[in-house]
Amino acid sequence: MDAASVVVCTSYDIIVGRGLLPDIPSDLLTYVPAPMYAVVTDETVDSLYGARITEAFREALHPTDSKMIKFAIPPGEESKTRETKEQIEDWMLGNGCDRSTCIVAVGGGVVGDLAGFVAATFMRGIRFVHVPTTMLAMVDSSIGGKTGVDTPAGKNLVGAFHRPQRVYTDLSFLHTLPEREFCNGMAEVIKAGAIYNAELFEFLERNHSKVRGLDPEAITYVVRTSIAVKVAVVLQDEKEKGLRAILNFGHSIGHGMEALLAPSWLHGECVAVGMVAEAEVSRAAGKLAPDTLNRLISCLQAYMLPISLPRDCDAHAVVRRMAADKKNQGGVKRMVYLRHIGNAGTGAEDVEDHMLLRILSPGLTVVPHGRVHGSLMVPGSKSLSNRVLLMAALGRGKCRISNLLHSEDTKVMISSLQTLGISVSHDRETHTLVVEGCDGKPSAVDKKQLFLSNAGTATRFLTTACVLPSGGSTIISGDARMHERPIRDLVDALCDNGCDITYLDEEGCPPLRIAGTGLRGGDITLAASVSSQYVSSILISAPYAQSPVRVRLQGDIVSQPYIDMTVSLMRQFGVEVARPAPNVLEIPNTGYTNPQDFTIEGDASSASYPLAMAAITNGSVTVHGVGKNSLQGDARFCDVLEKMGCSVTQTADSTRVELPHGTRLRAVDVDMGNITDTFMTAAVLMATTPVGSVSRITNIANQRVKECNRIHAMATELGRLGVKCVELDDGLEIHGAGRDLPHVLHDGCVDIHCYNDHRIAMSFGVLGCLWKNIHITDKACTAKTYPTFWDDVVRLLGNEMAVAPGVHARMRVRGSFHHGIKEASSLVLIGMRGAGKTTLGRAAAAYLGYDFIDLDDLFEEKHGPIPAFIEERGWDEFRQQEQAALEEALEQHAYNTVVSCGGGVVETPACRELLAGSRLPIAWIDRHIDDIVAYLEADTTRPGYTSPVVAVYQQRRPHYEALSTHWFPIARGNSDIAHTTACFSRFCGVVVAKHVAPLRDDSCFLSLTFGDLSTIKDLSSLVADVDMVELRVDLLDQPTDAAFIAGQIALLRASTAKPILFTVRSAKQGGKLALDEDGYFNLLSLGARLGCDALDVETCWDSSHIESVCAPLRGTTIVMSQHFGRPCTHVDEVLTLVQGSNLPFVDVIKIVFTATEVSDCFLLQQARERVHAEKVVTKPMILLLMGEQGRLSRVTNTMLTPVTHANMPGTAAPGQLTWEQVLRLRRTLGLLRPRSFFIVGSPVALSPSPLMHRTGFRLAGLPWTYERLDTTSMVDVRSVFASEGFMGASVTMPFKQSVLPLLAWMDEHARRIGAVNTVVRGGAGNTQLLGFNTDWVGIVKPLQSAMPAETRERTGNVLVLGAGGTARAACYALHYLGFTSVYVVNRTPERAEALCRDFGVRAIDSAEALDDVVLIISTLPPTAAATVPATLLQSKPVVFDVTYIPRMTPLLEQAHAAGCRIFGGIDMLIAQGIEQQRLFTRRHVDDAVIDTTVRQGYRKMLEADPHVIDDNPSEELTFLV
Repeated sequence: MDAASVVVCTSYDIIVGRGLLPDIPSDLLTYVPAPMYAVVTDETVDSLYGARITEAFREALHPTDSKMIKFAIPPGEESKTRETKEQIEDWMLGNGCDRSTCIVAVGGGVVGDLAGFVAATFMRGIRFVHVPTTMLAMVDSSIGGKTGVDTPAGKNLVGAFHRPQRVYTDLSFLHTLPEREFCNGMAEVIKAGAIYNAELFEFLERNHSKVRGLDPEAITYVVRTSIAVKVAVVLQDEKEKGLRAILNFGHSIGHGMEALLAPSWLHGECVAVGMVAEAEVSRAAGKLAPDTLNRLISCLQAYMLPISLPRDCDAHAVVRRMAADKKNQGGVKRMVYLRHIGNAGTGAEDVEDHMLLRILSPGLTVVPHGRVHGSLMVPGSKSLSNRVLLMAALGRGKCRISNLLHSEDTKVMISSLQTLGISVSHDRETHTLVVEGCDGKPSAVDKKQLFLSNAGTATRFLTTACVLPSGGSTIISGDARMHERPIRDLVDALCDNGCDITYLDEEGCPPLRIAGTGLRGGDITLAASVSSQYVSSILISAPYAQSPVRVRLQGDIVSQPYIDMTVSLMRQFGVEVARPAPNVLEIPNTGYTNPQDFTIEGDASSASYPLAMAAITNGSVTVHGVGKNSLQGDARFCDVLEKMGCSVTQTADSTRVELPHGTRLRAVDVDMGNITDTFMTAAVLMATTPVGSVSRITNIANQRVKECNRIHAMATELGRLGVKCVELDDGLEIHGAGRDLPHVLHDGCVDIHCYNDHRIAMSFGVLGCLWKNIHITDKACTAKTYPTFWDDVVRLLGNEMAVAPGVHARMRVRGSFHHGIKEASSLVLIGMRGAGKTTLGRAAAAYLGYDFIDLDDLFEEKHGPIPAFIEERGWDEFRQQEQAALEEALEQHAYNTVVSCGGGVVETPACRELLAGSRLPIAWIDRHIDDIVAYLEADTTRPGYTSPVVAVYQQRRPHYEALSTHWFPIARGNSDIAHTTACFSRFCGVVVAKHVAPLRDDSCFLSLTFGDLSTIKDLSSLVADVDMVELRVDLLDQPTDAAFIAGQIALLRASTAKPILFTVRSAKQGGKLALDEDGYFNLLSLGARLGCDALDVETCWDSSHIESVCAPLRGTTIVMSQHFGRPCTHVDEVLTLVQGSNLPFVDVIKIVFTATEVSDCFLLQQARERVHAEKVVTKPMILLLMGEQGRLSRVTNTMLTPVTHANMPGTAAPGQLTWEQVLRLRRTLGLLRPRSFFIVGSPVALSPSPLMHRTGFRLAGLPWTYERLDTTSMVDVRSVFASEGFMGASVTMPFKQSVLPLLAWMDEHARRIGAVNTVVRGGAGNTQLLGFNTDWVGIVKPLQSAMPAETRERTGNVLVLGAGGTARAACYALHYLGFTSVYVVNRTPERAEALCRDFGVRAIDSAEALDDVVLIISTLPPTAAATVPATLLQSKPVVFDVTYIPRMTPLLEQAHAAGCRIFGGIDMLIAQGIEQQRLFTRRHVDDAVIDTTVRQGYRKMLEADPHVIDDNPSEELTFLV
């Protein structure tokens, strides 16, 4: 260890070096001698280093009497429990350990914390040493003496302070650490620099490539310095009384996240997001400058760490989890407030929940607080910032830039400049940015690319700058919207001047490959009618052309003030631009001379928002830094305010706006061609002008090609609030709605979709200062130009509660979040009498957990039977009273209720107006008219129609179509009520976003290629083995006929309960249907209206249109797809496409290329691995290659692989495989991962389940295991569920309800029954536990075979014995089968009453009085020895006893003797187990083989020895397999 260095930490040393492992045992003998060394590690470390550890100790201890023993725990946080601690202690005691023993912890933080806690308590404290093997453990958990274990209440809540004797930090371990784990540890390193050591932080900023590359010198410095930081803090506060709390920066929020997201998110990843969020709290509190936050974010991103809460993580849940944080005092949450880089204060401070929720929630609502008064300085101009950054980067010398805008756009520009070789650093004392110019010689970026997100300014400016390098090439890319934004005019002009620029995707848009050819100079002709940024791009780089440049502008010049701004700035950097004619600019090639200091003036576009807040609230606001001398054209926005009636006062560098109390804004017509970026601010003001007034904004056509189509977006979003808008060719017409709150906002929040556009979010934030209940769904997008916008809104409104957190996007349907309880909007059902509204509605209400109301029942409660009322008082009076009942129902039951309306409710205009104005989801149940006629002809309980039924239907159908938001068609002749009920319940779940099933890994969907499903005889067999069914609308015979498409959906639902993926593959994406944009979105909206479980959405269409359709679909899985008729060119291309598709409302990202050779598959797999390793996105991905050469990609894809079927007429895409072929290839290539399944409960020693499932696995050719866990301890169950390779379990007593808190989701059957018997892993990455109940199937299947449907009539009585969990499944099964007269006998009245309440059965004290019994089911335990009165068996009912040991219970013997047909528990177990097998494998295996094998094993067990059962399938199965 001679080359190692030592960091002294109080009583122990930390040894830092490389290759320490072989010498550790001998060093221990010298410094920590002991007769016994107990090595505690985990199984992963043991597999990598266990042999070397053992050998090192053997050699060192050979000449001594000391011994070494070793114990390996399962890896992961799940092992950090009191139970594992107990196991280690028992192992040590069993091996004779005593107080002289030394524990050696070799592993990461889990091993160190756990082994340290054992050492702290074993025999009241023994010595231990750390050998950290992860970056996180090296720089954090191994230092300071904190030990502990996790509990169900939170992390590290039980533990002790216990110092190690020595720490050996061997940097060689890092070379076997996955990159994600390395970056996980880097979060703590970044934290150390941020809170205490500015030099370390700056080193991390400048040297991220070296650090991530494990450069020996860099990594040694980083680890040593991080350790030194923690040691220095710990030495000052070892018992965590004050200063040491700063080490928890990021951990308060991070631990709250980790409790929800682990294990899919790592500790450091959660802490990274926590640091950003806590820094945002600090900024909002006025304690942190925005540039410091920006630096923190950039540094975290450089080490591939996340910076924001994932959209599917509820902010309220995070804050609730924070309540268990150890820093809290007196119930008040506490966190660390960062002051600046290197300074986090002296400890933790109080923080209010509302502040945490405001920062963490993805959306928010501005709460009006009267008139706005105040003054402020807005951030630096985005337009100036980006221009100055690039000029300084290209210029000669050093330039210190102050008041730079610290936003997403400038961060992207700075990062790109650094990638191009420009030196950019921060002066933390003066908060300035220091740029060292390259004198026009940037470096090409051959191996990386410039990812510019949606920063249009940076993209256009850098396009010209990237031609300046001499040689090499650079790729410029961005997100999906960036790839839609035009750049052709600029590229054409540059290419005409000798540049070499290639489009990598759509012609005319990024991404681009730009060769380093230099800029030739001379005459450049450029179209200037689309964007002034094209002109500025060439102007900024022109001083480095090979000869002077003359730019000739063609067409009408848009945004002339921005060109003037560029020219003025160039003058300040030493370059004079001549303008001999209005459309000609001449630039000398003299280069820039950087000014030593440059101050950016405030952003005039950003200033428009606080000024507008004054106007809209009759207040007054002064903005400093933007005045009449501003270089920015948008500074003239105050002229618009003046026209609208405001008083405006300007100085050289400030602007004050006031609208006196009582004054109203006036409608105006205004040309905003020179201030286009502020038109959205003006538009929201114009919406509040007097009713009847009309304002017009013109000359803003270029705003259709900004971050989104802003004109369309504003018209759409104002329309949501009831403001009438008309899109003009070059502008927008806004009809005043007055200052009073629009009707649509009275009942609750309305979502405003921001289209990832900062200006839309801020404009509606202004409107929220006057009108309440405007919910901004994406508050974070304001960071693009105005990161402190919401902070400034709070300051100007003068109330901390002025900005309220929004309900999380994935949680929010409609309604309010009040005291933590979400109210979901009610669902209204309409349709003809006889369509099934009552039957389906009751089932849907039970599925959703809603109440159910039938308007006819409400009517009859007040007025008596409907036929008698109509006969006595007539149809007109009936319709009037029906209207009153509807009004009452909509008013009193607007939430959590399914409301079923009468068939004719749509006939009266007043009722139609009530339904349309309710803003509730309205589902039209559209049963085929022939089936309705047949039903009504047989129904004599209701008054007949005055016209033929078909004529009534034809009269009402247009109203049903117009009023309904959703459409549930039922196929002609579909009489399977139970199946239809299940499909409708899931349909309603999609509509209101409740109980949406998570996606699962290793899943697939069948791509149907039939033109008409009515021609398919056995569709159900085609879809038996898949997880989802894709309806390819473009392949249908009538692909644009809505009624035909709806009929196909109805046929599909009649054949299968599998989720439906609705896909319209357009010709531009390789499909069969040539569509314009309106045609495509009409079909896509139809899929949403039909309640399809998933929509395939092509990214090639307008992003604002995509968001307007998809963002409101809370319960629909959105699959964002892109298809290319070429191979993937580079791994980075996939990363770019994935990032671009990662929109907030997207659930699955699908990217498909076309293979020309097999090696294309390997490139795509590399891209997949890199996306996962770098955590580019956490959403599921479908990455595929079309074509014969791309088939391997279909084998390696694990999420929703598209498949075909041997009985299909063709494939939906070239190279598509059947699911059987995919699995066979995975098996051949060794890609089927080992998985473990269990039966958990007690007693299970005699259960046939292992035999059954092992048989199923062998039949399916799966290398999976199935074991018993005979236990009554939930600790054991939790441990198994968290174990490596665990994928599912059969759950029996006593855990069928105990496991419910562990589940992320339950299916509709389990939810109704209130218990599960099956648990499987699912969700993205199989990180969630999903619950199912198949017990009811075990009852249904045998009964269906024994009892034809005609015997299950209403008059037949059913007796159920018992009222436990299995009885609940039995009652559910009986309801499914259509039995209506069900009686329950049970000793415990309360449990029987619960069955009555939940399933509509009747509780009786004795069964003796029953007659005409057709079925008896006993769910009592075998110890009950139950029988029934002999009189009940006279009618020869079917008798079912769920007990399987003994085979013949007293009840079954009694029934058999009476000549009844009987079923035993083995029949139920096999039927439910086969269904369970499908949930485990998602494959259809031979049921008969499983049935035969299990019955043989069951007989063998009973005949040979009732205490032994052969769990293994016979070798005869080998032949069957």
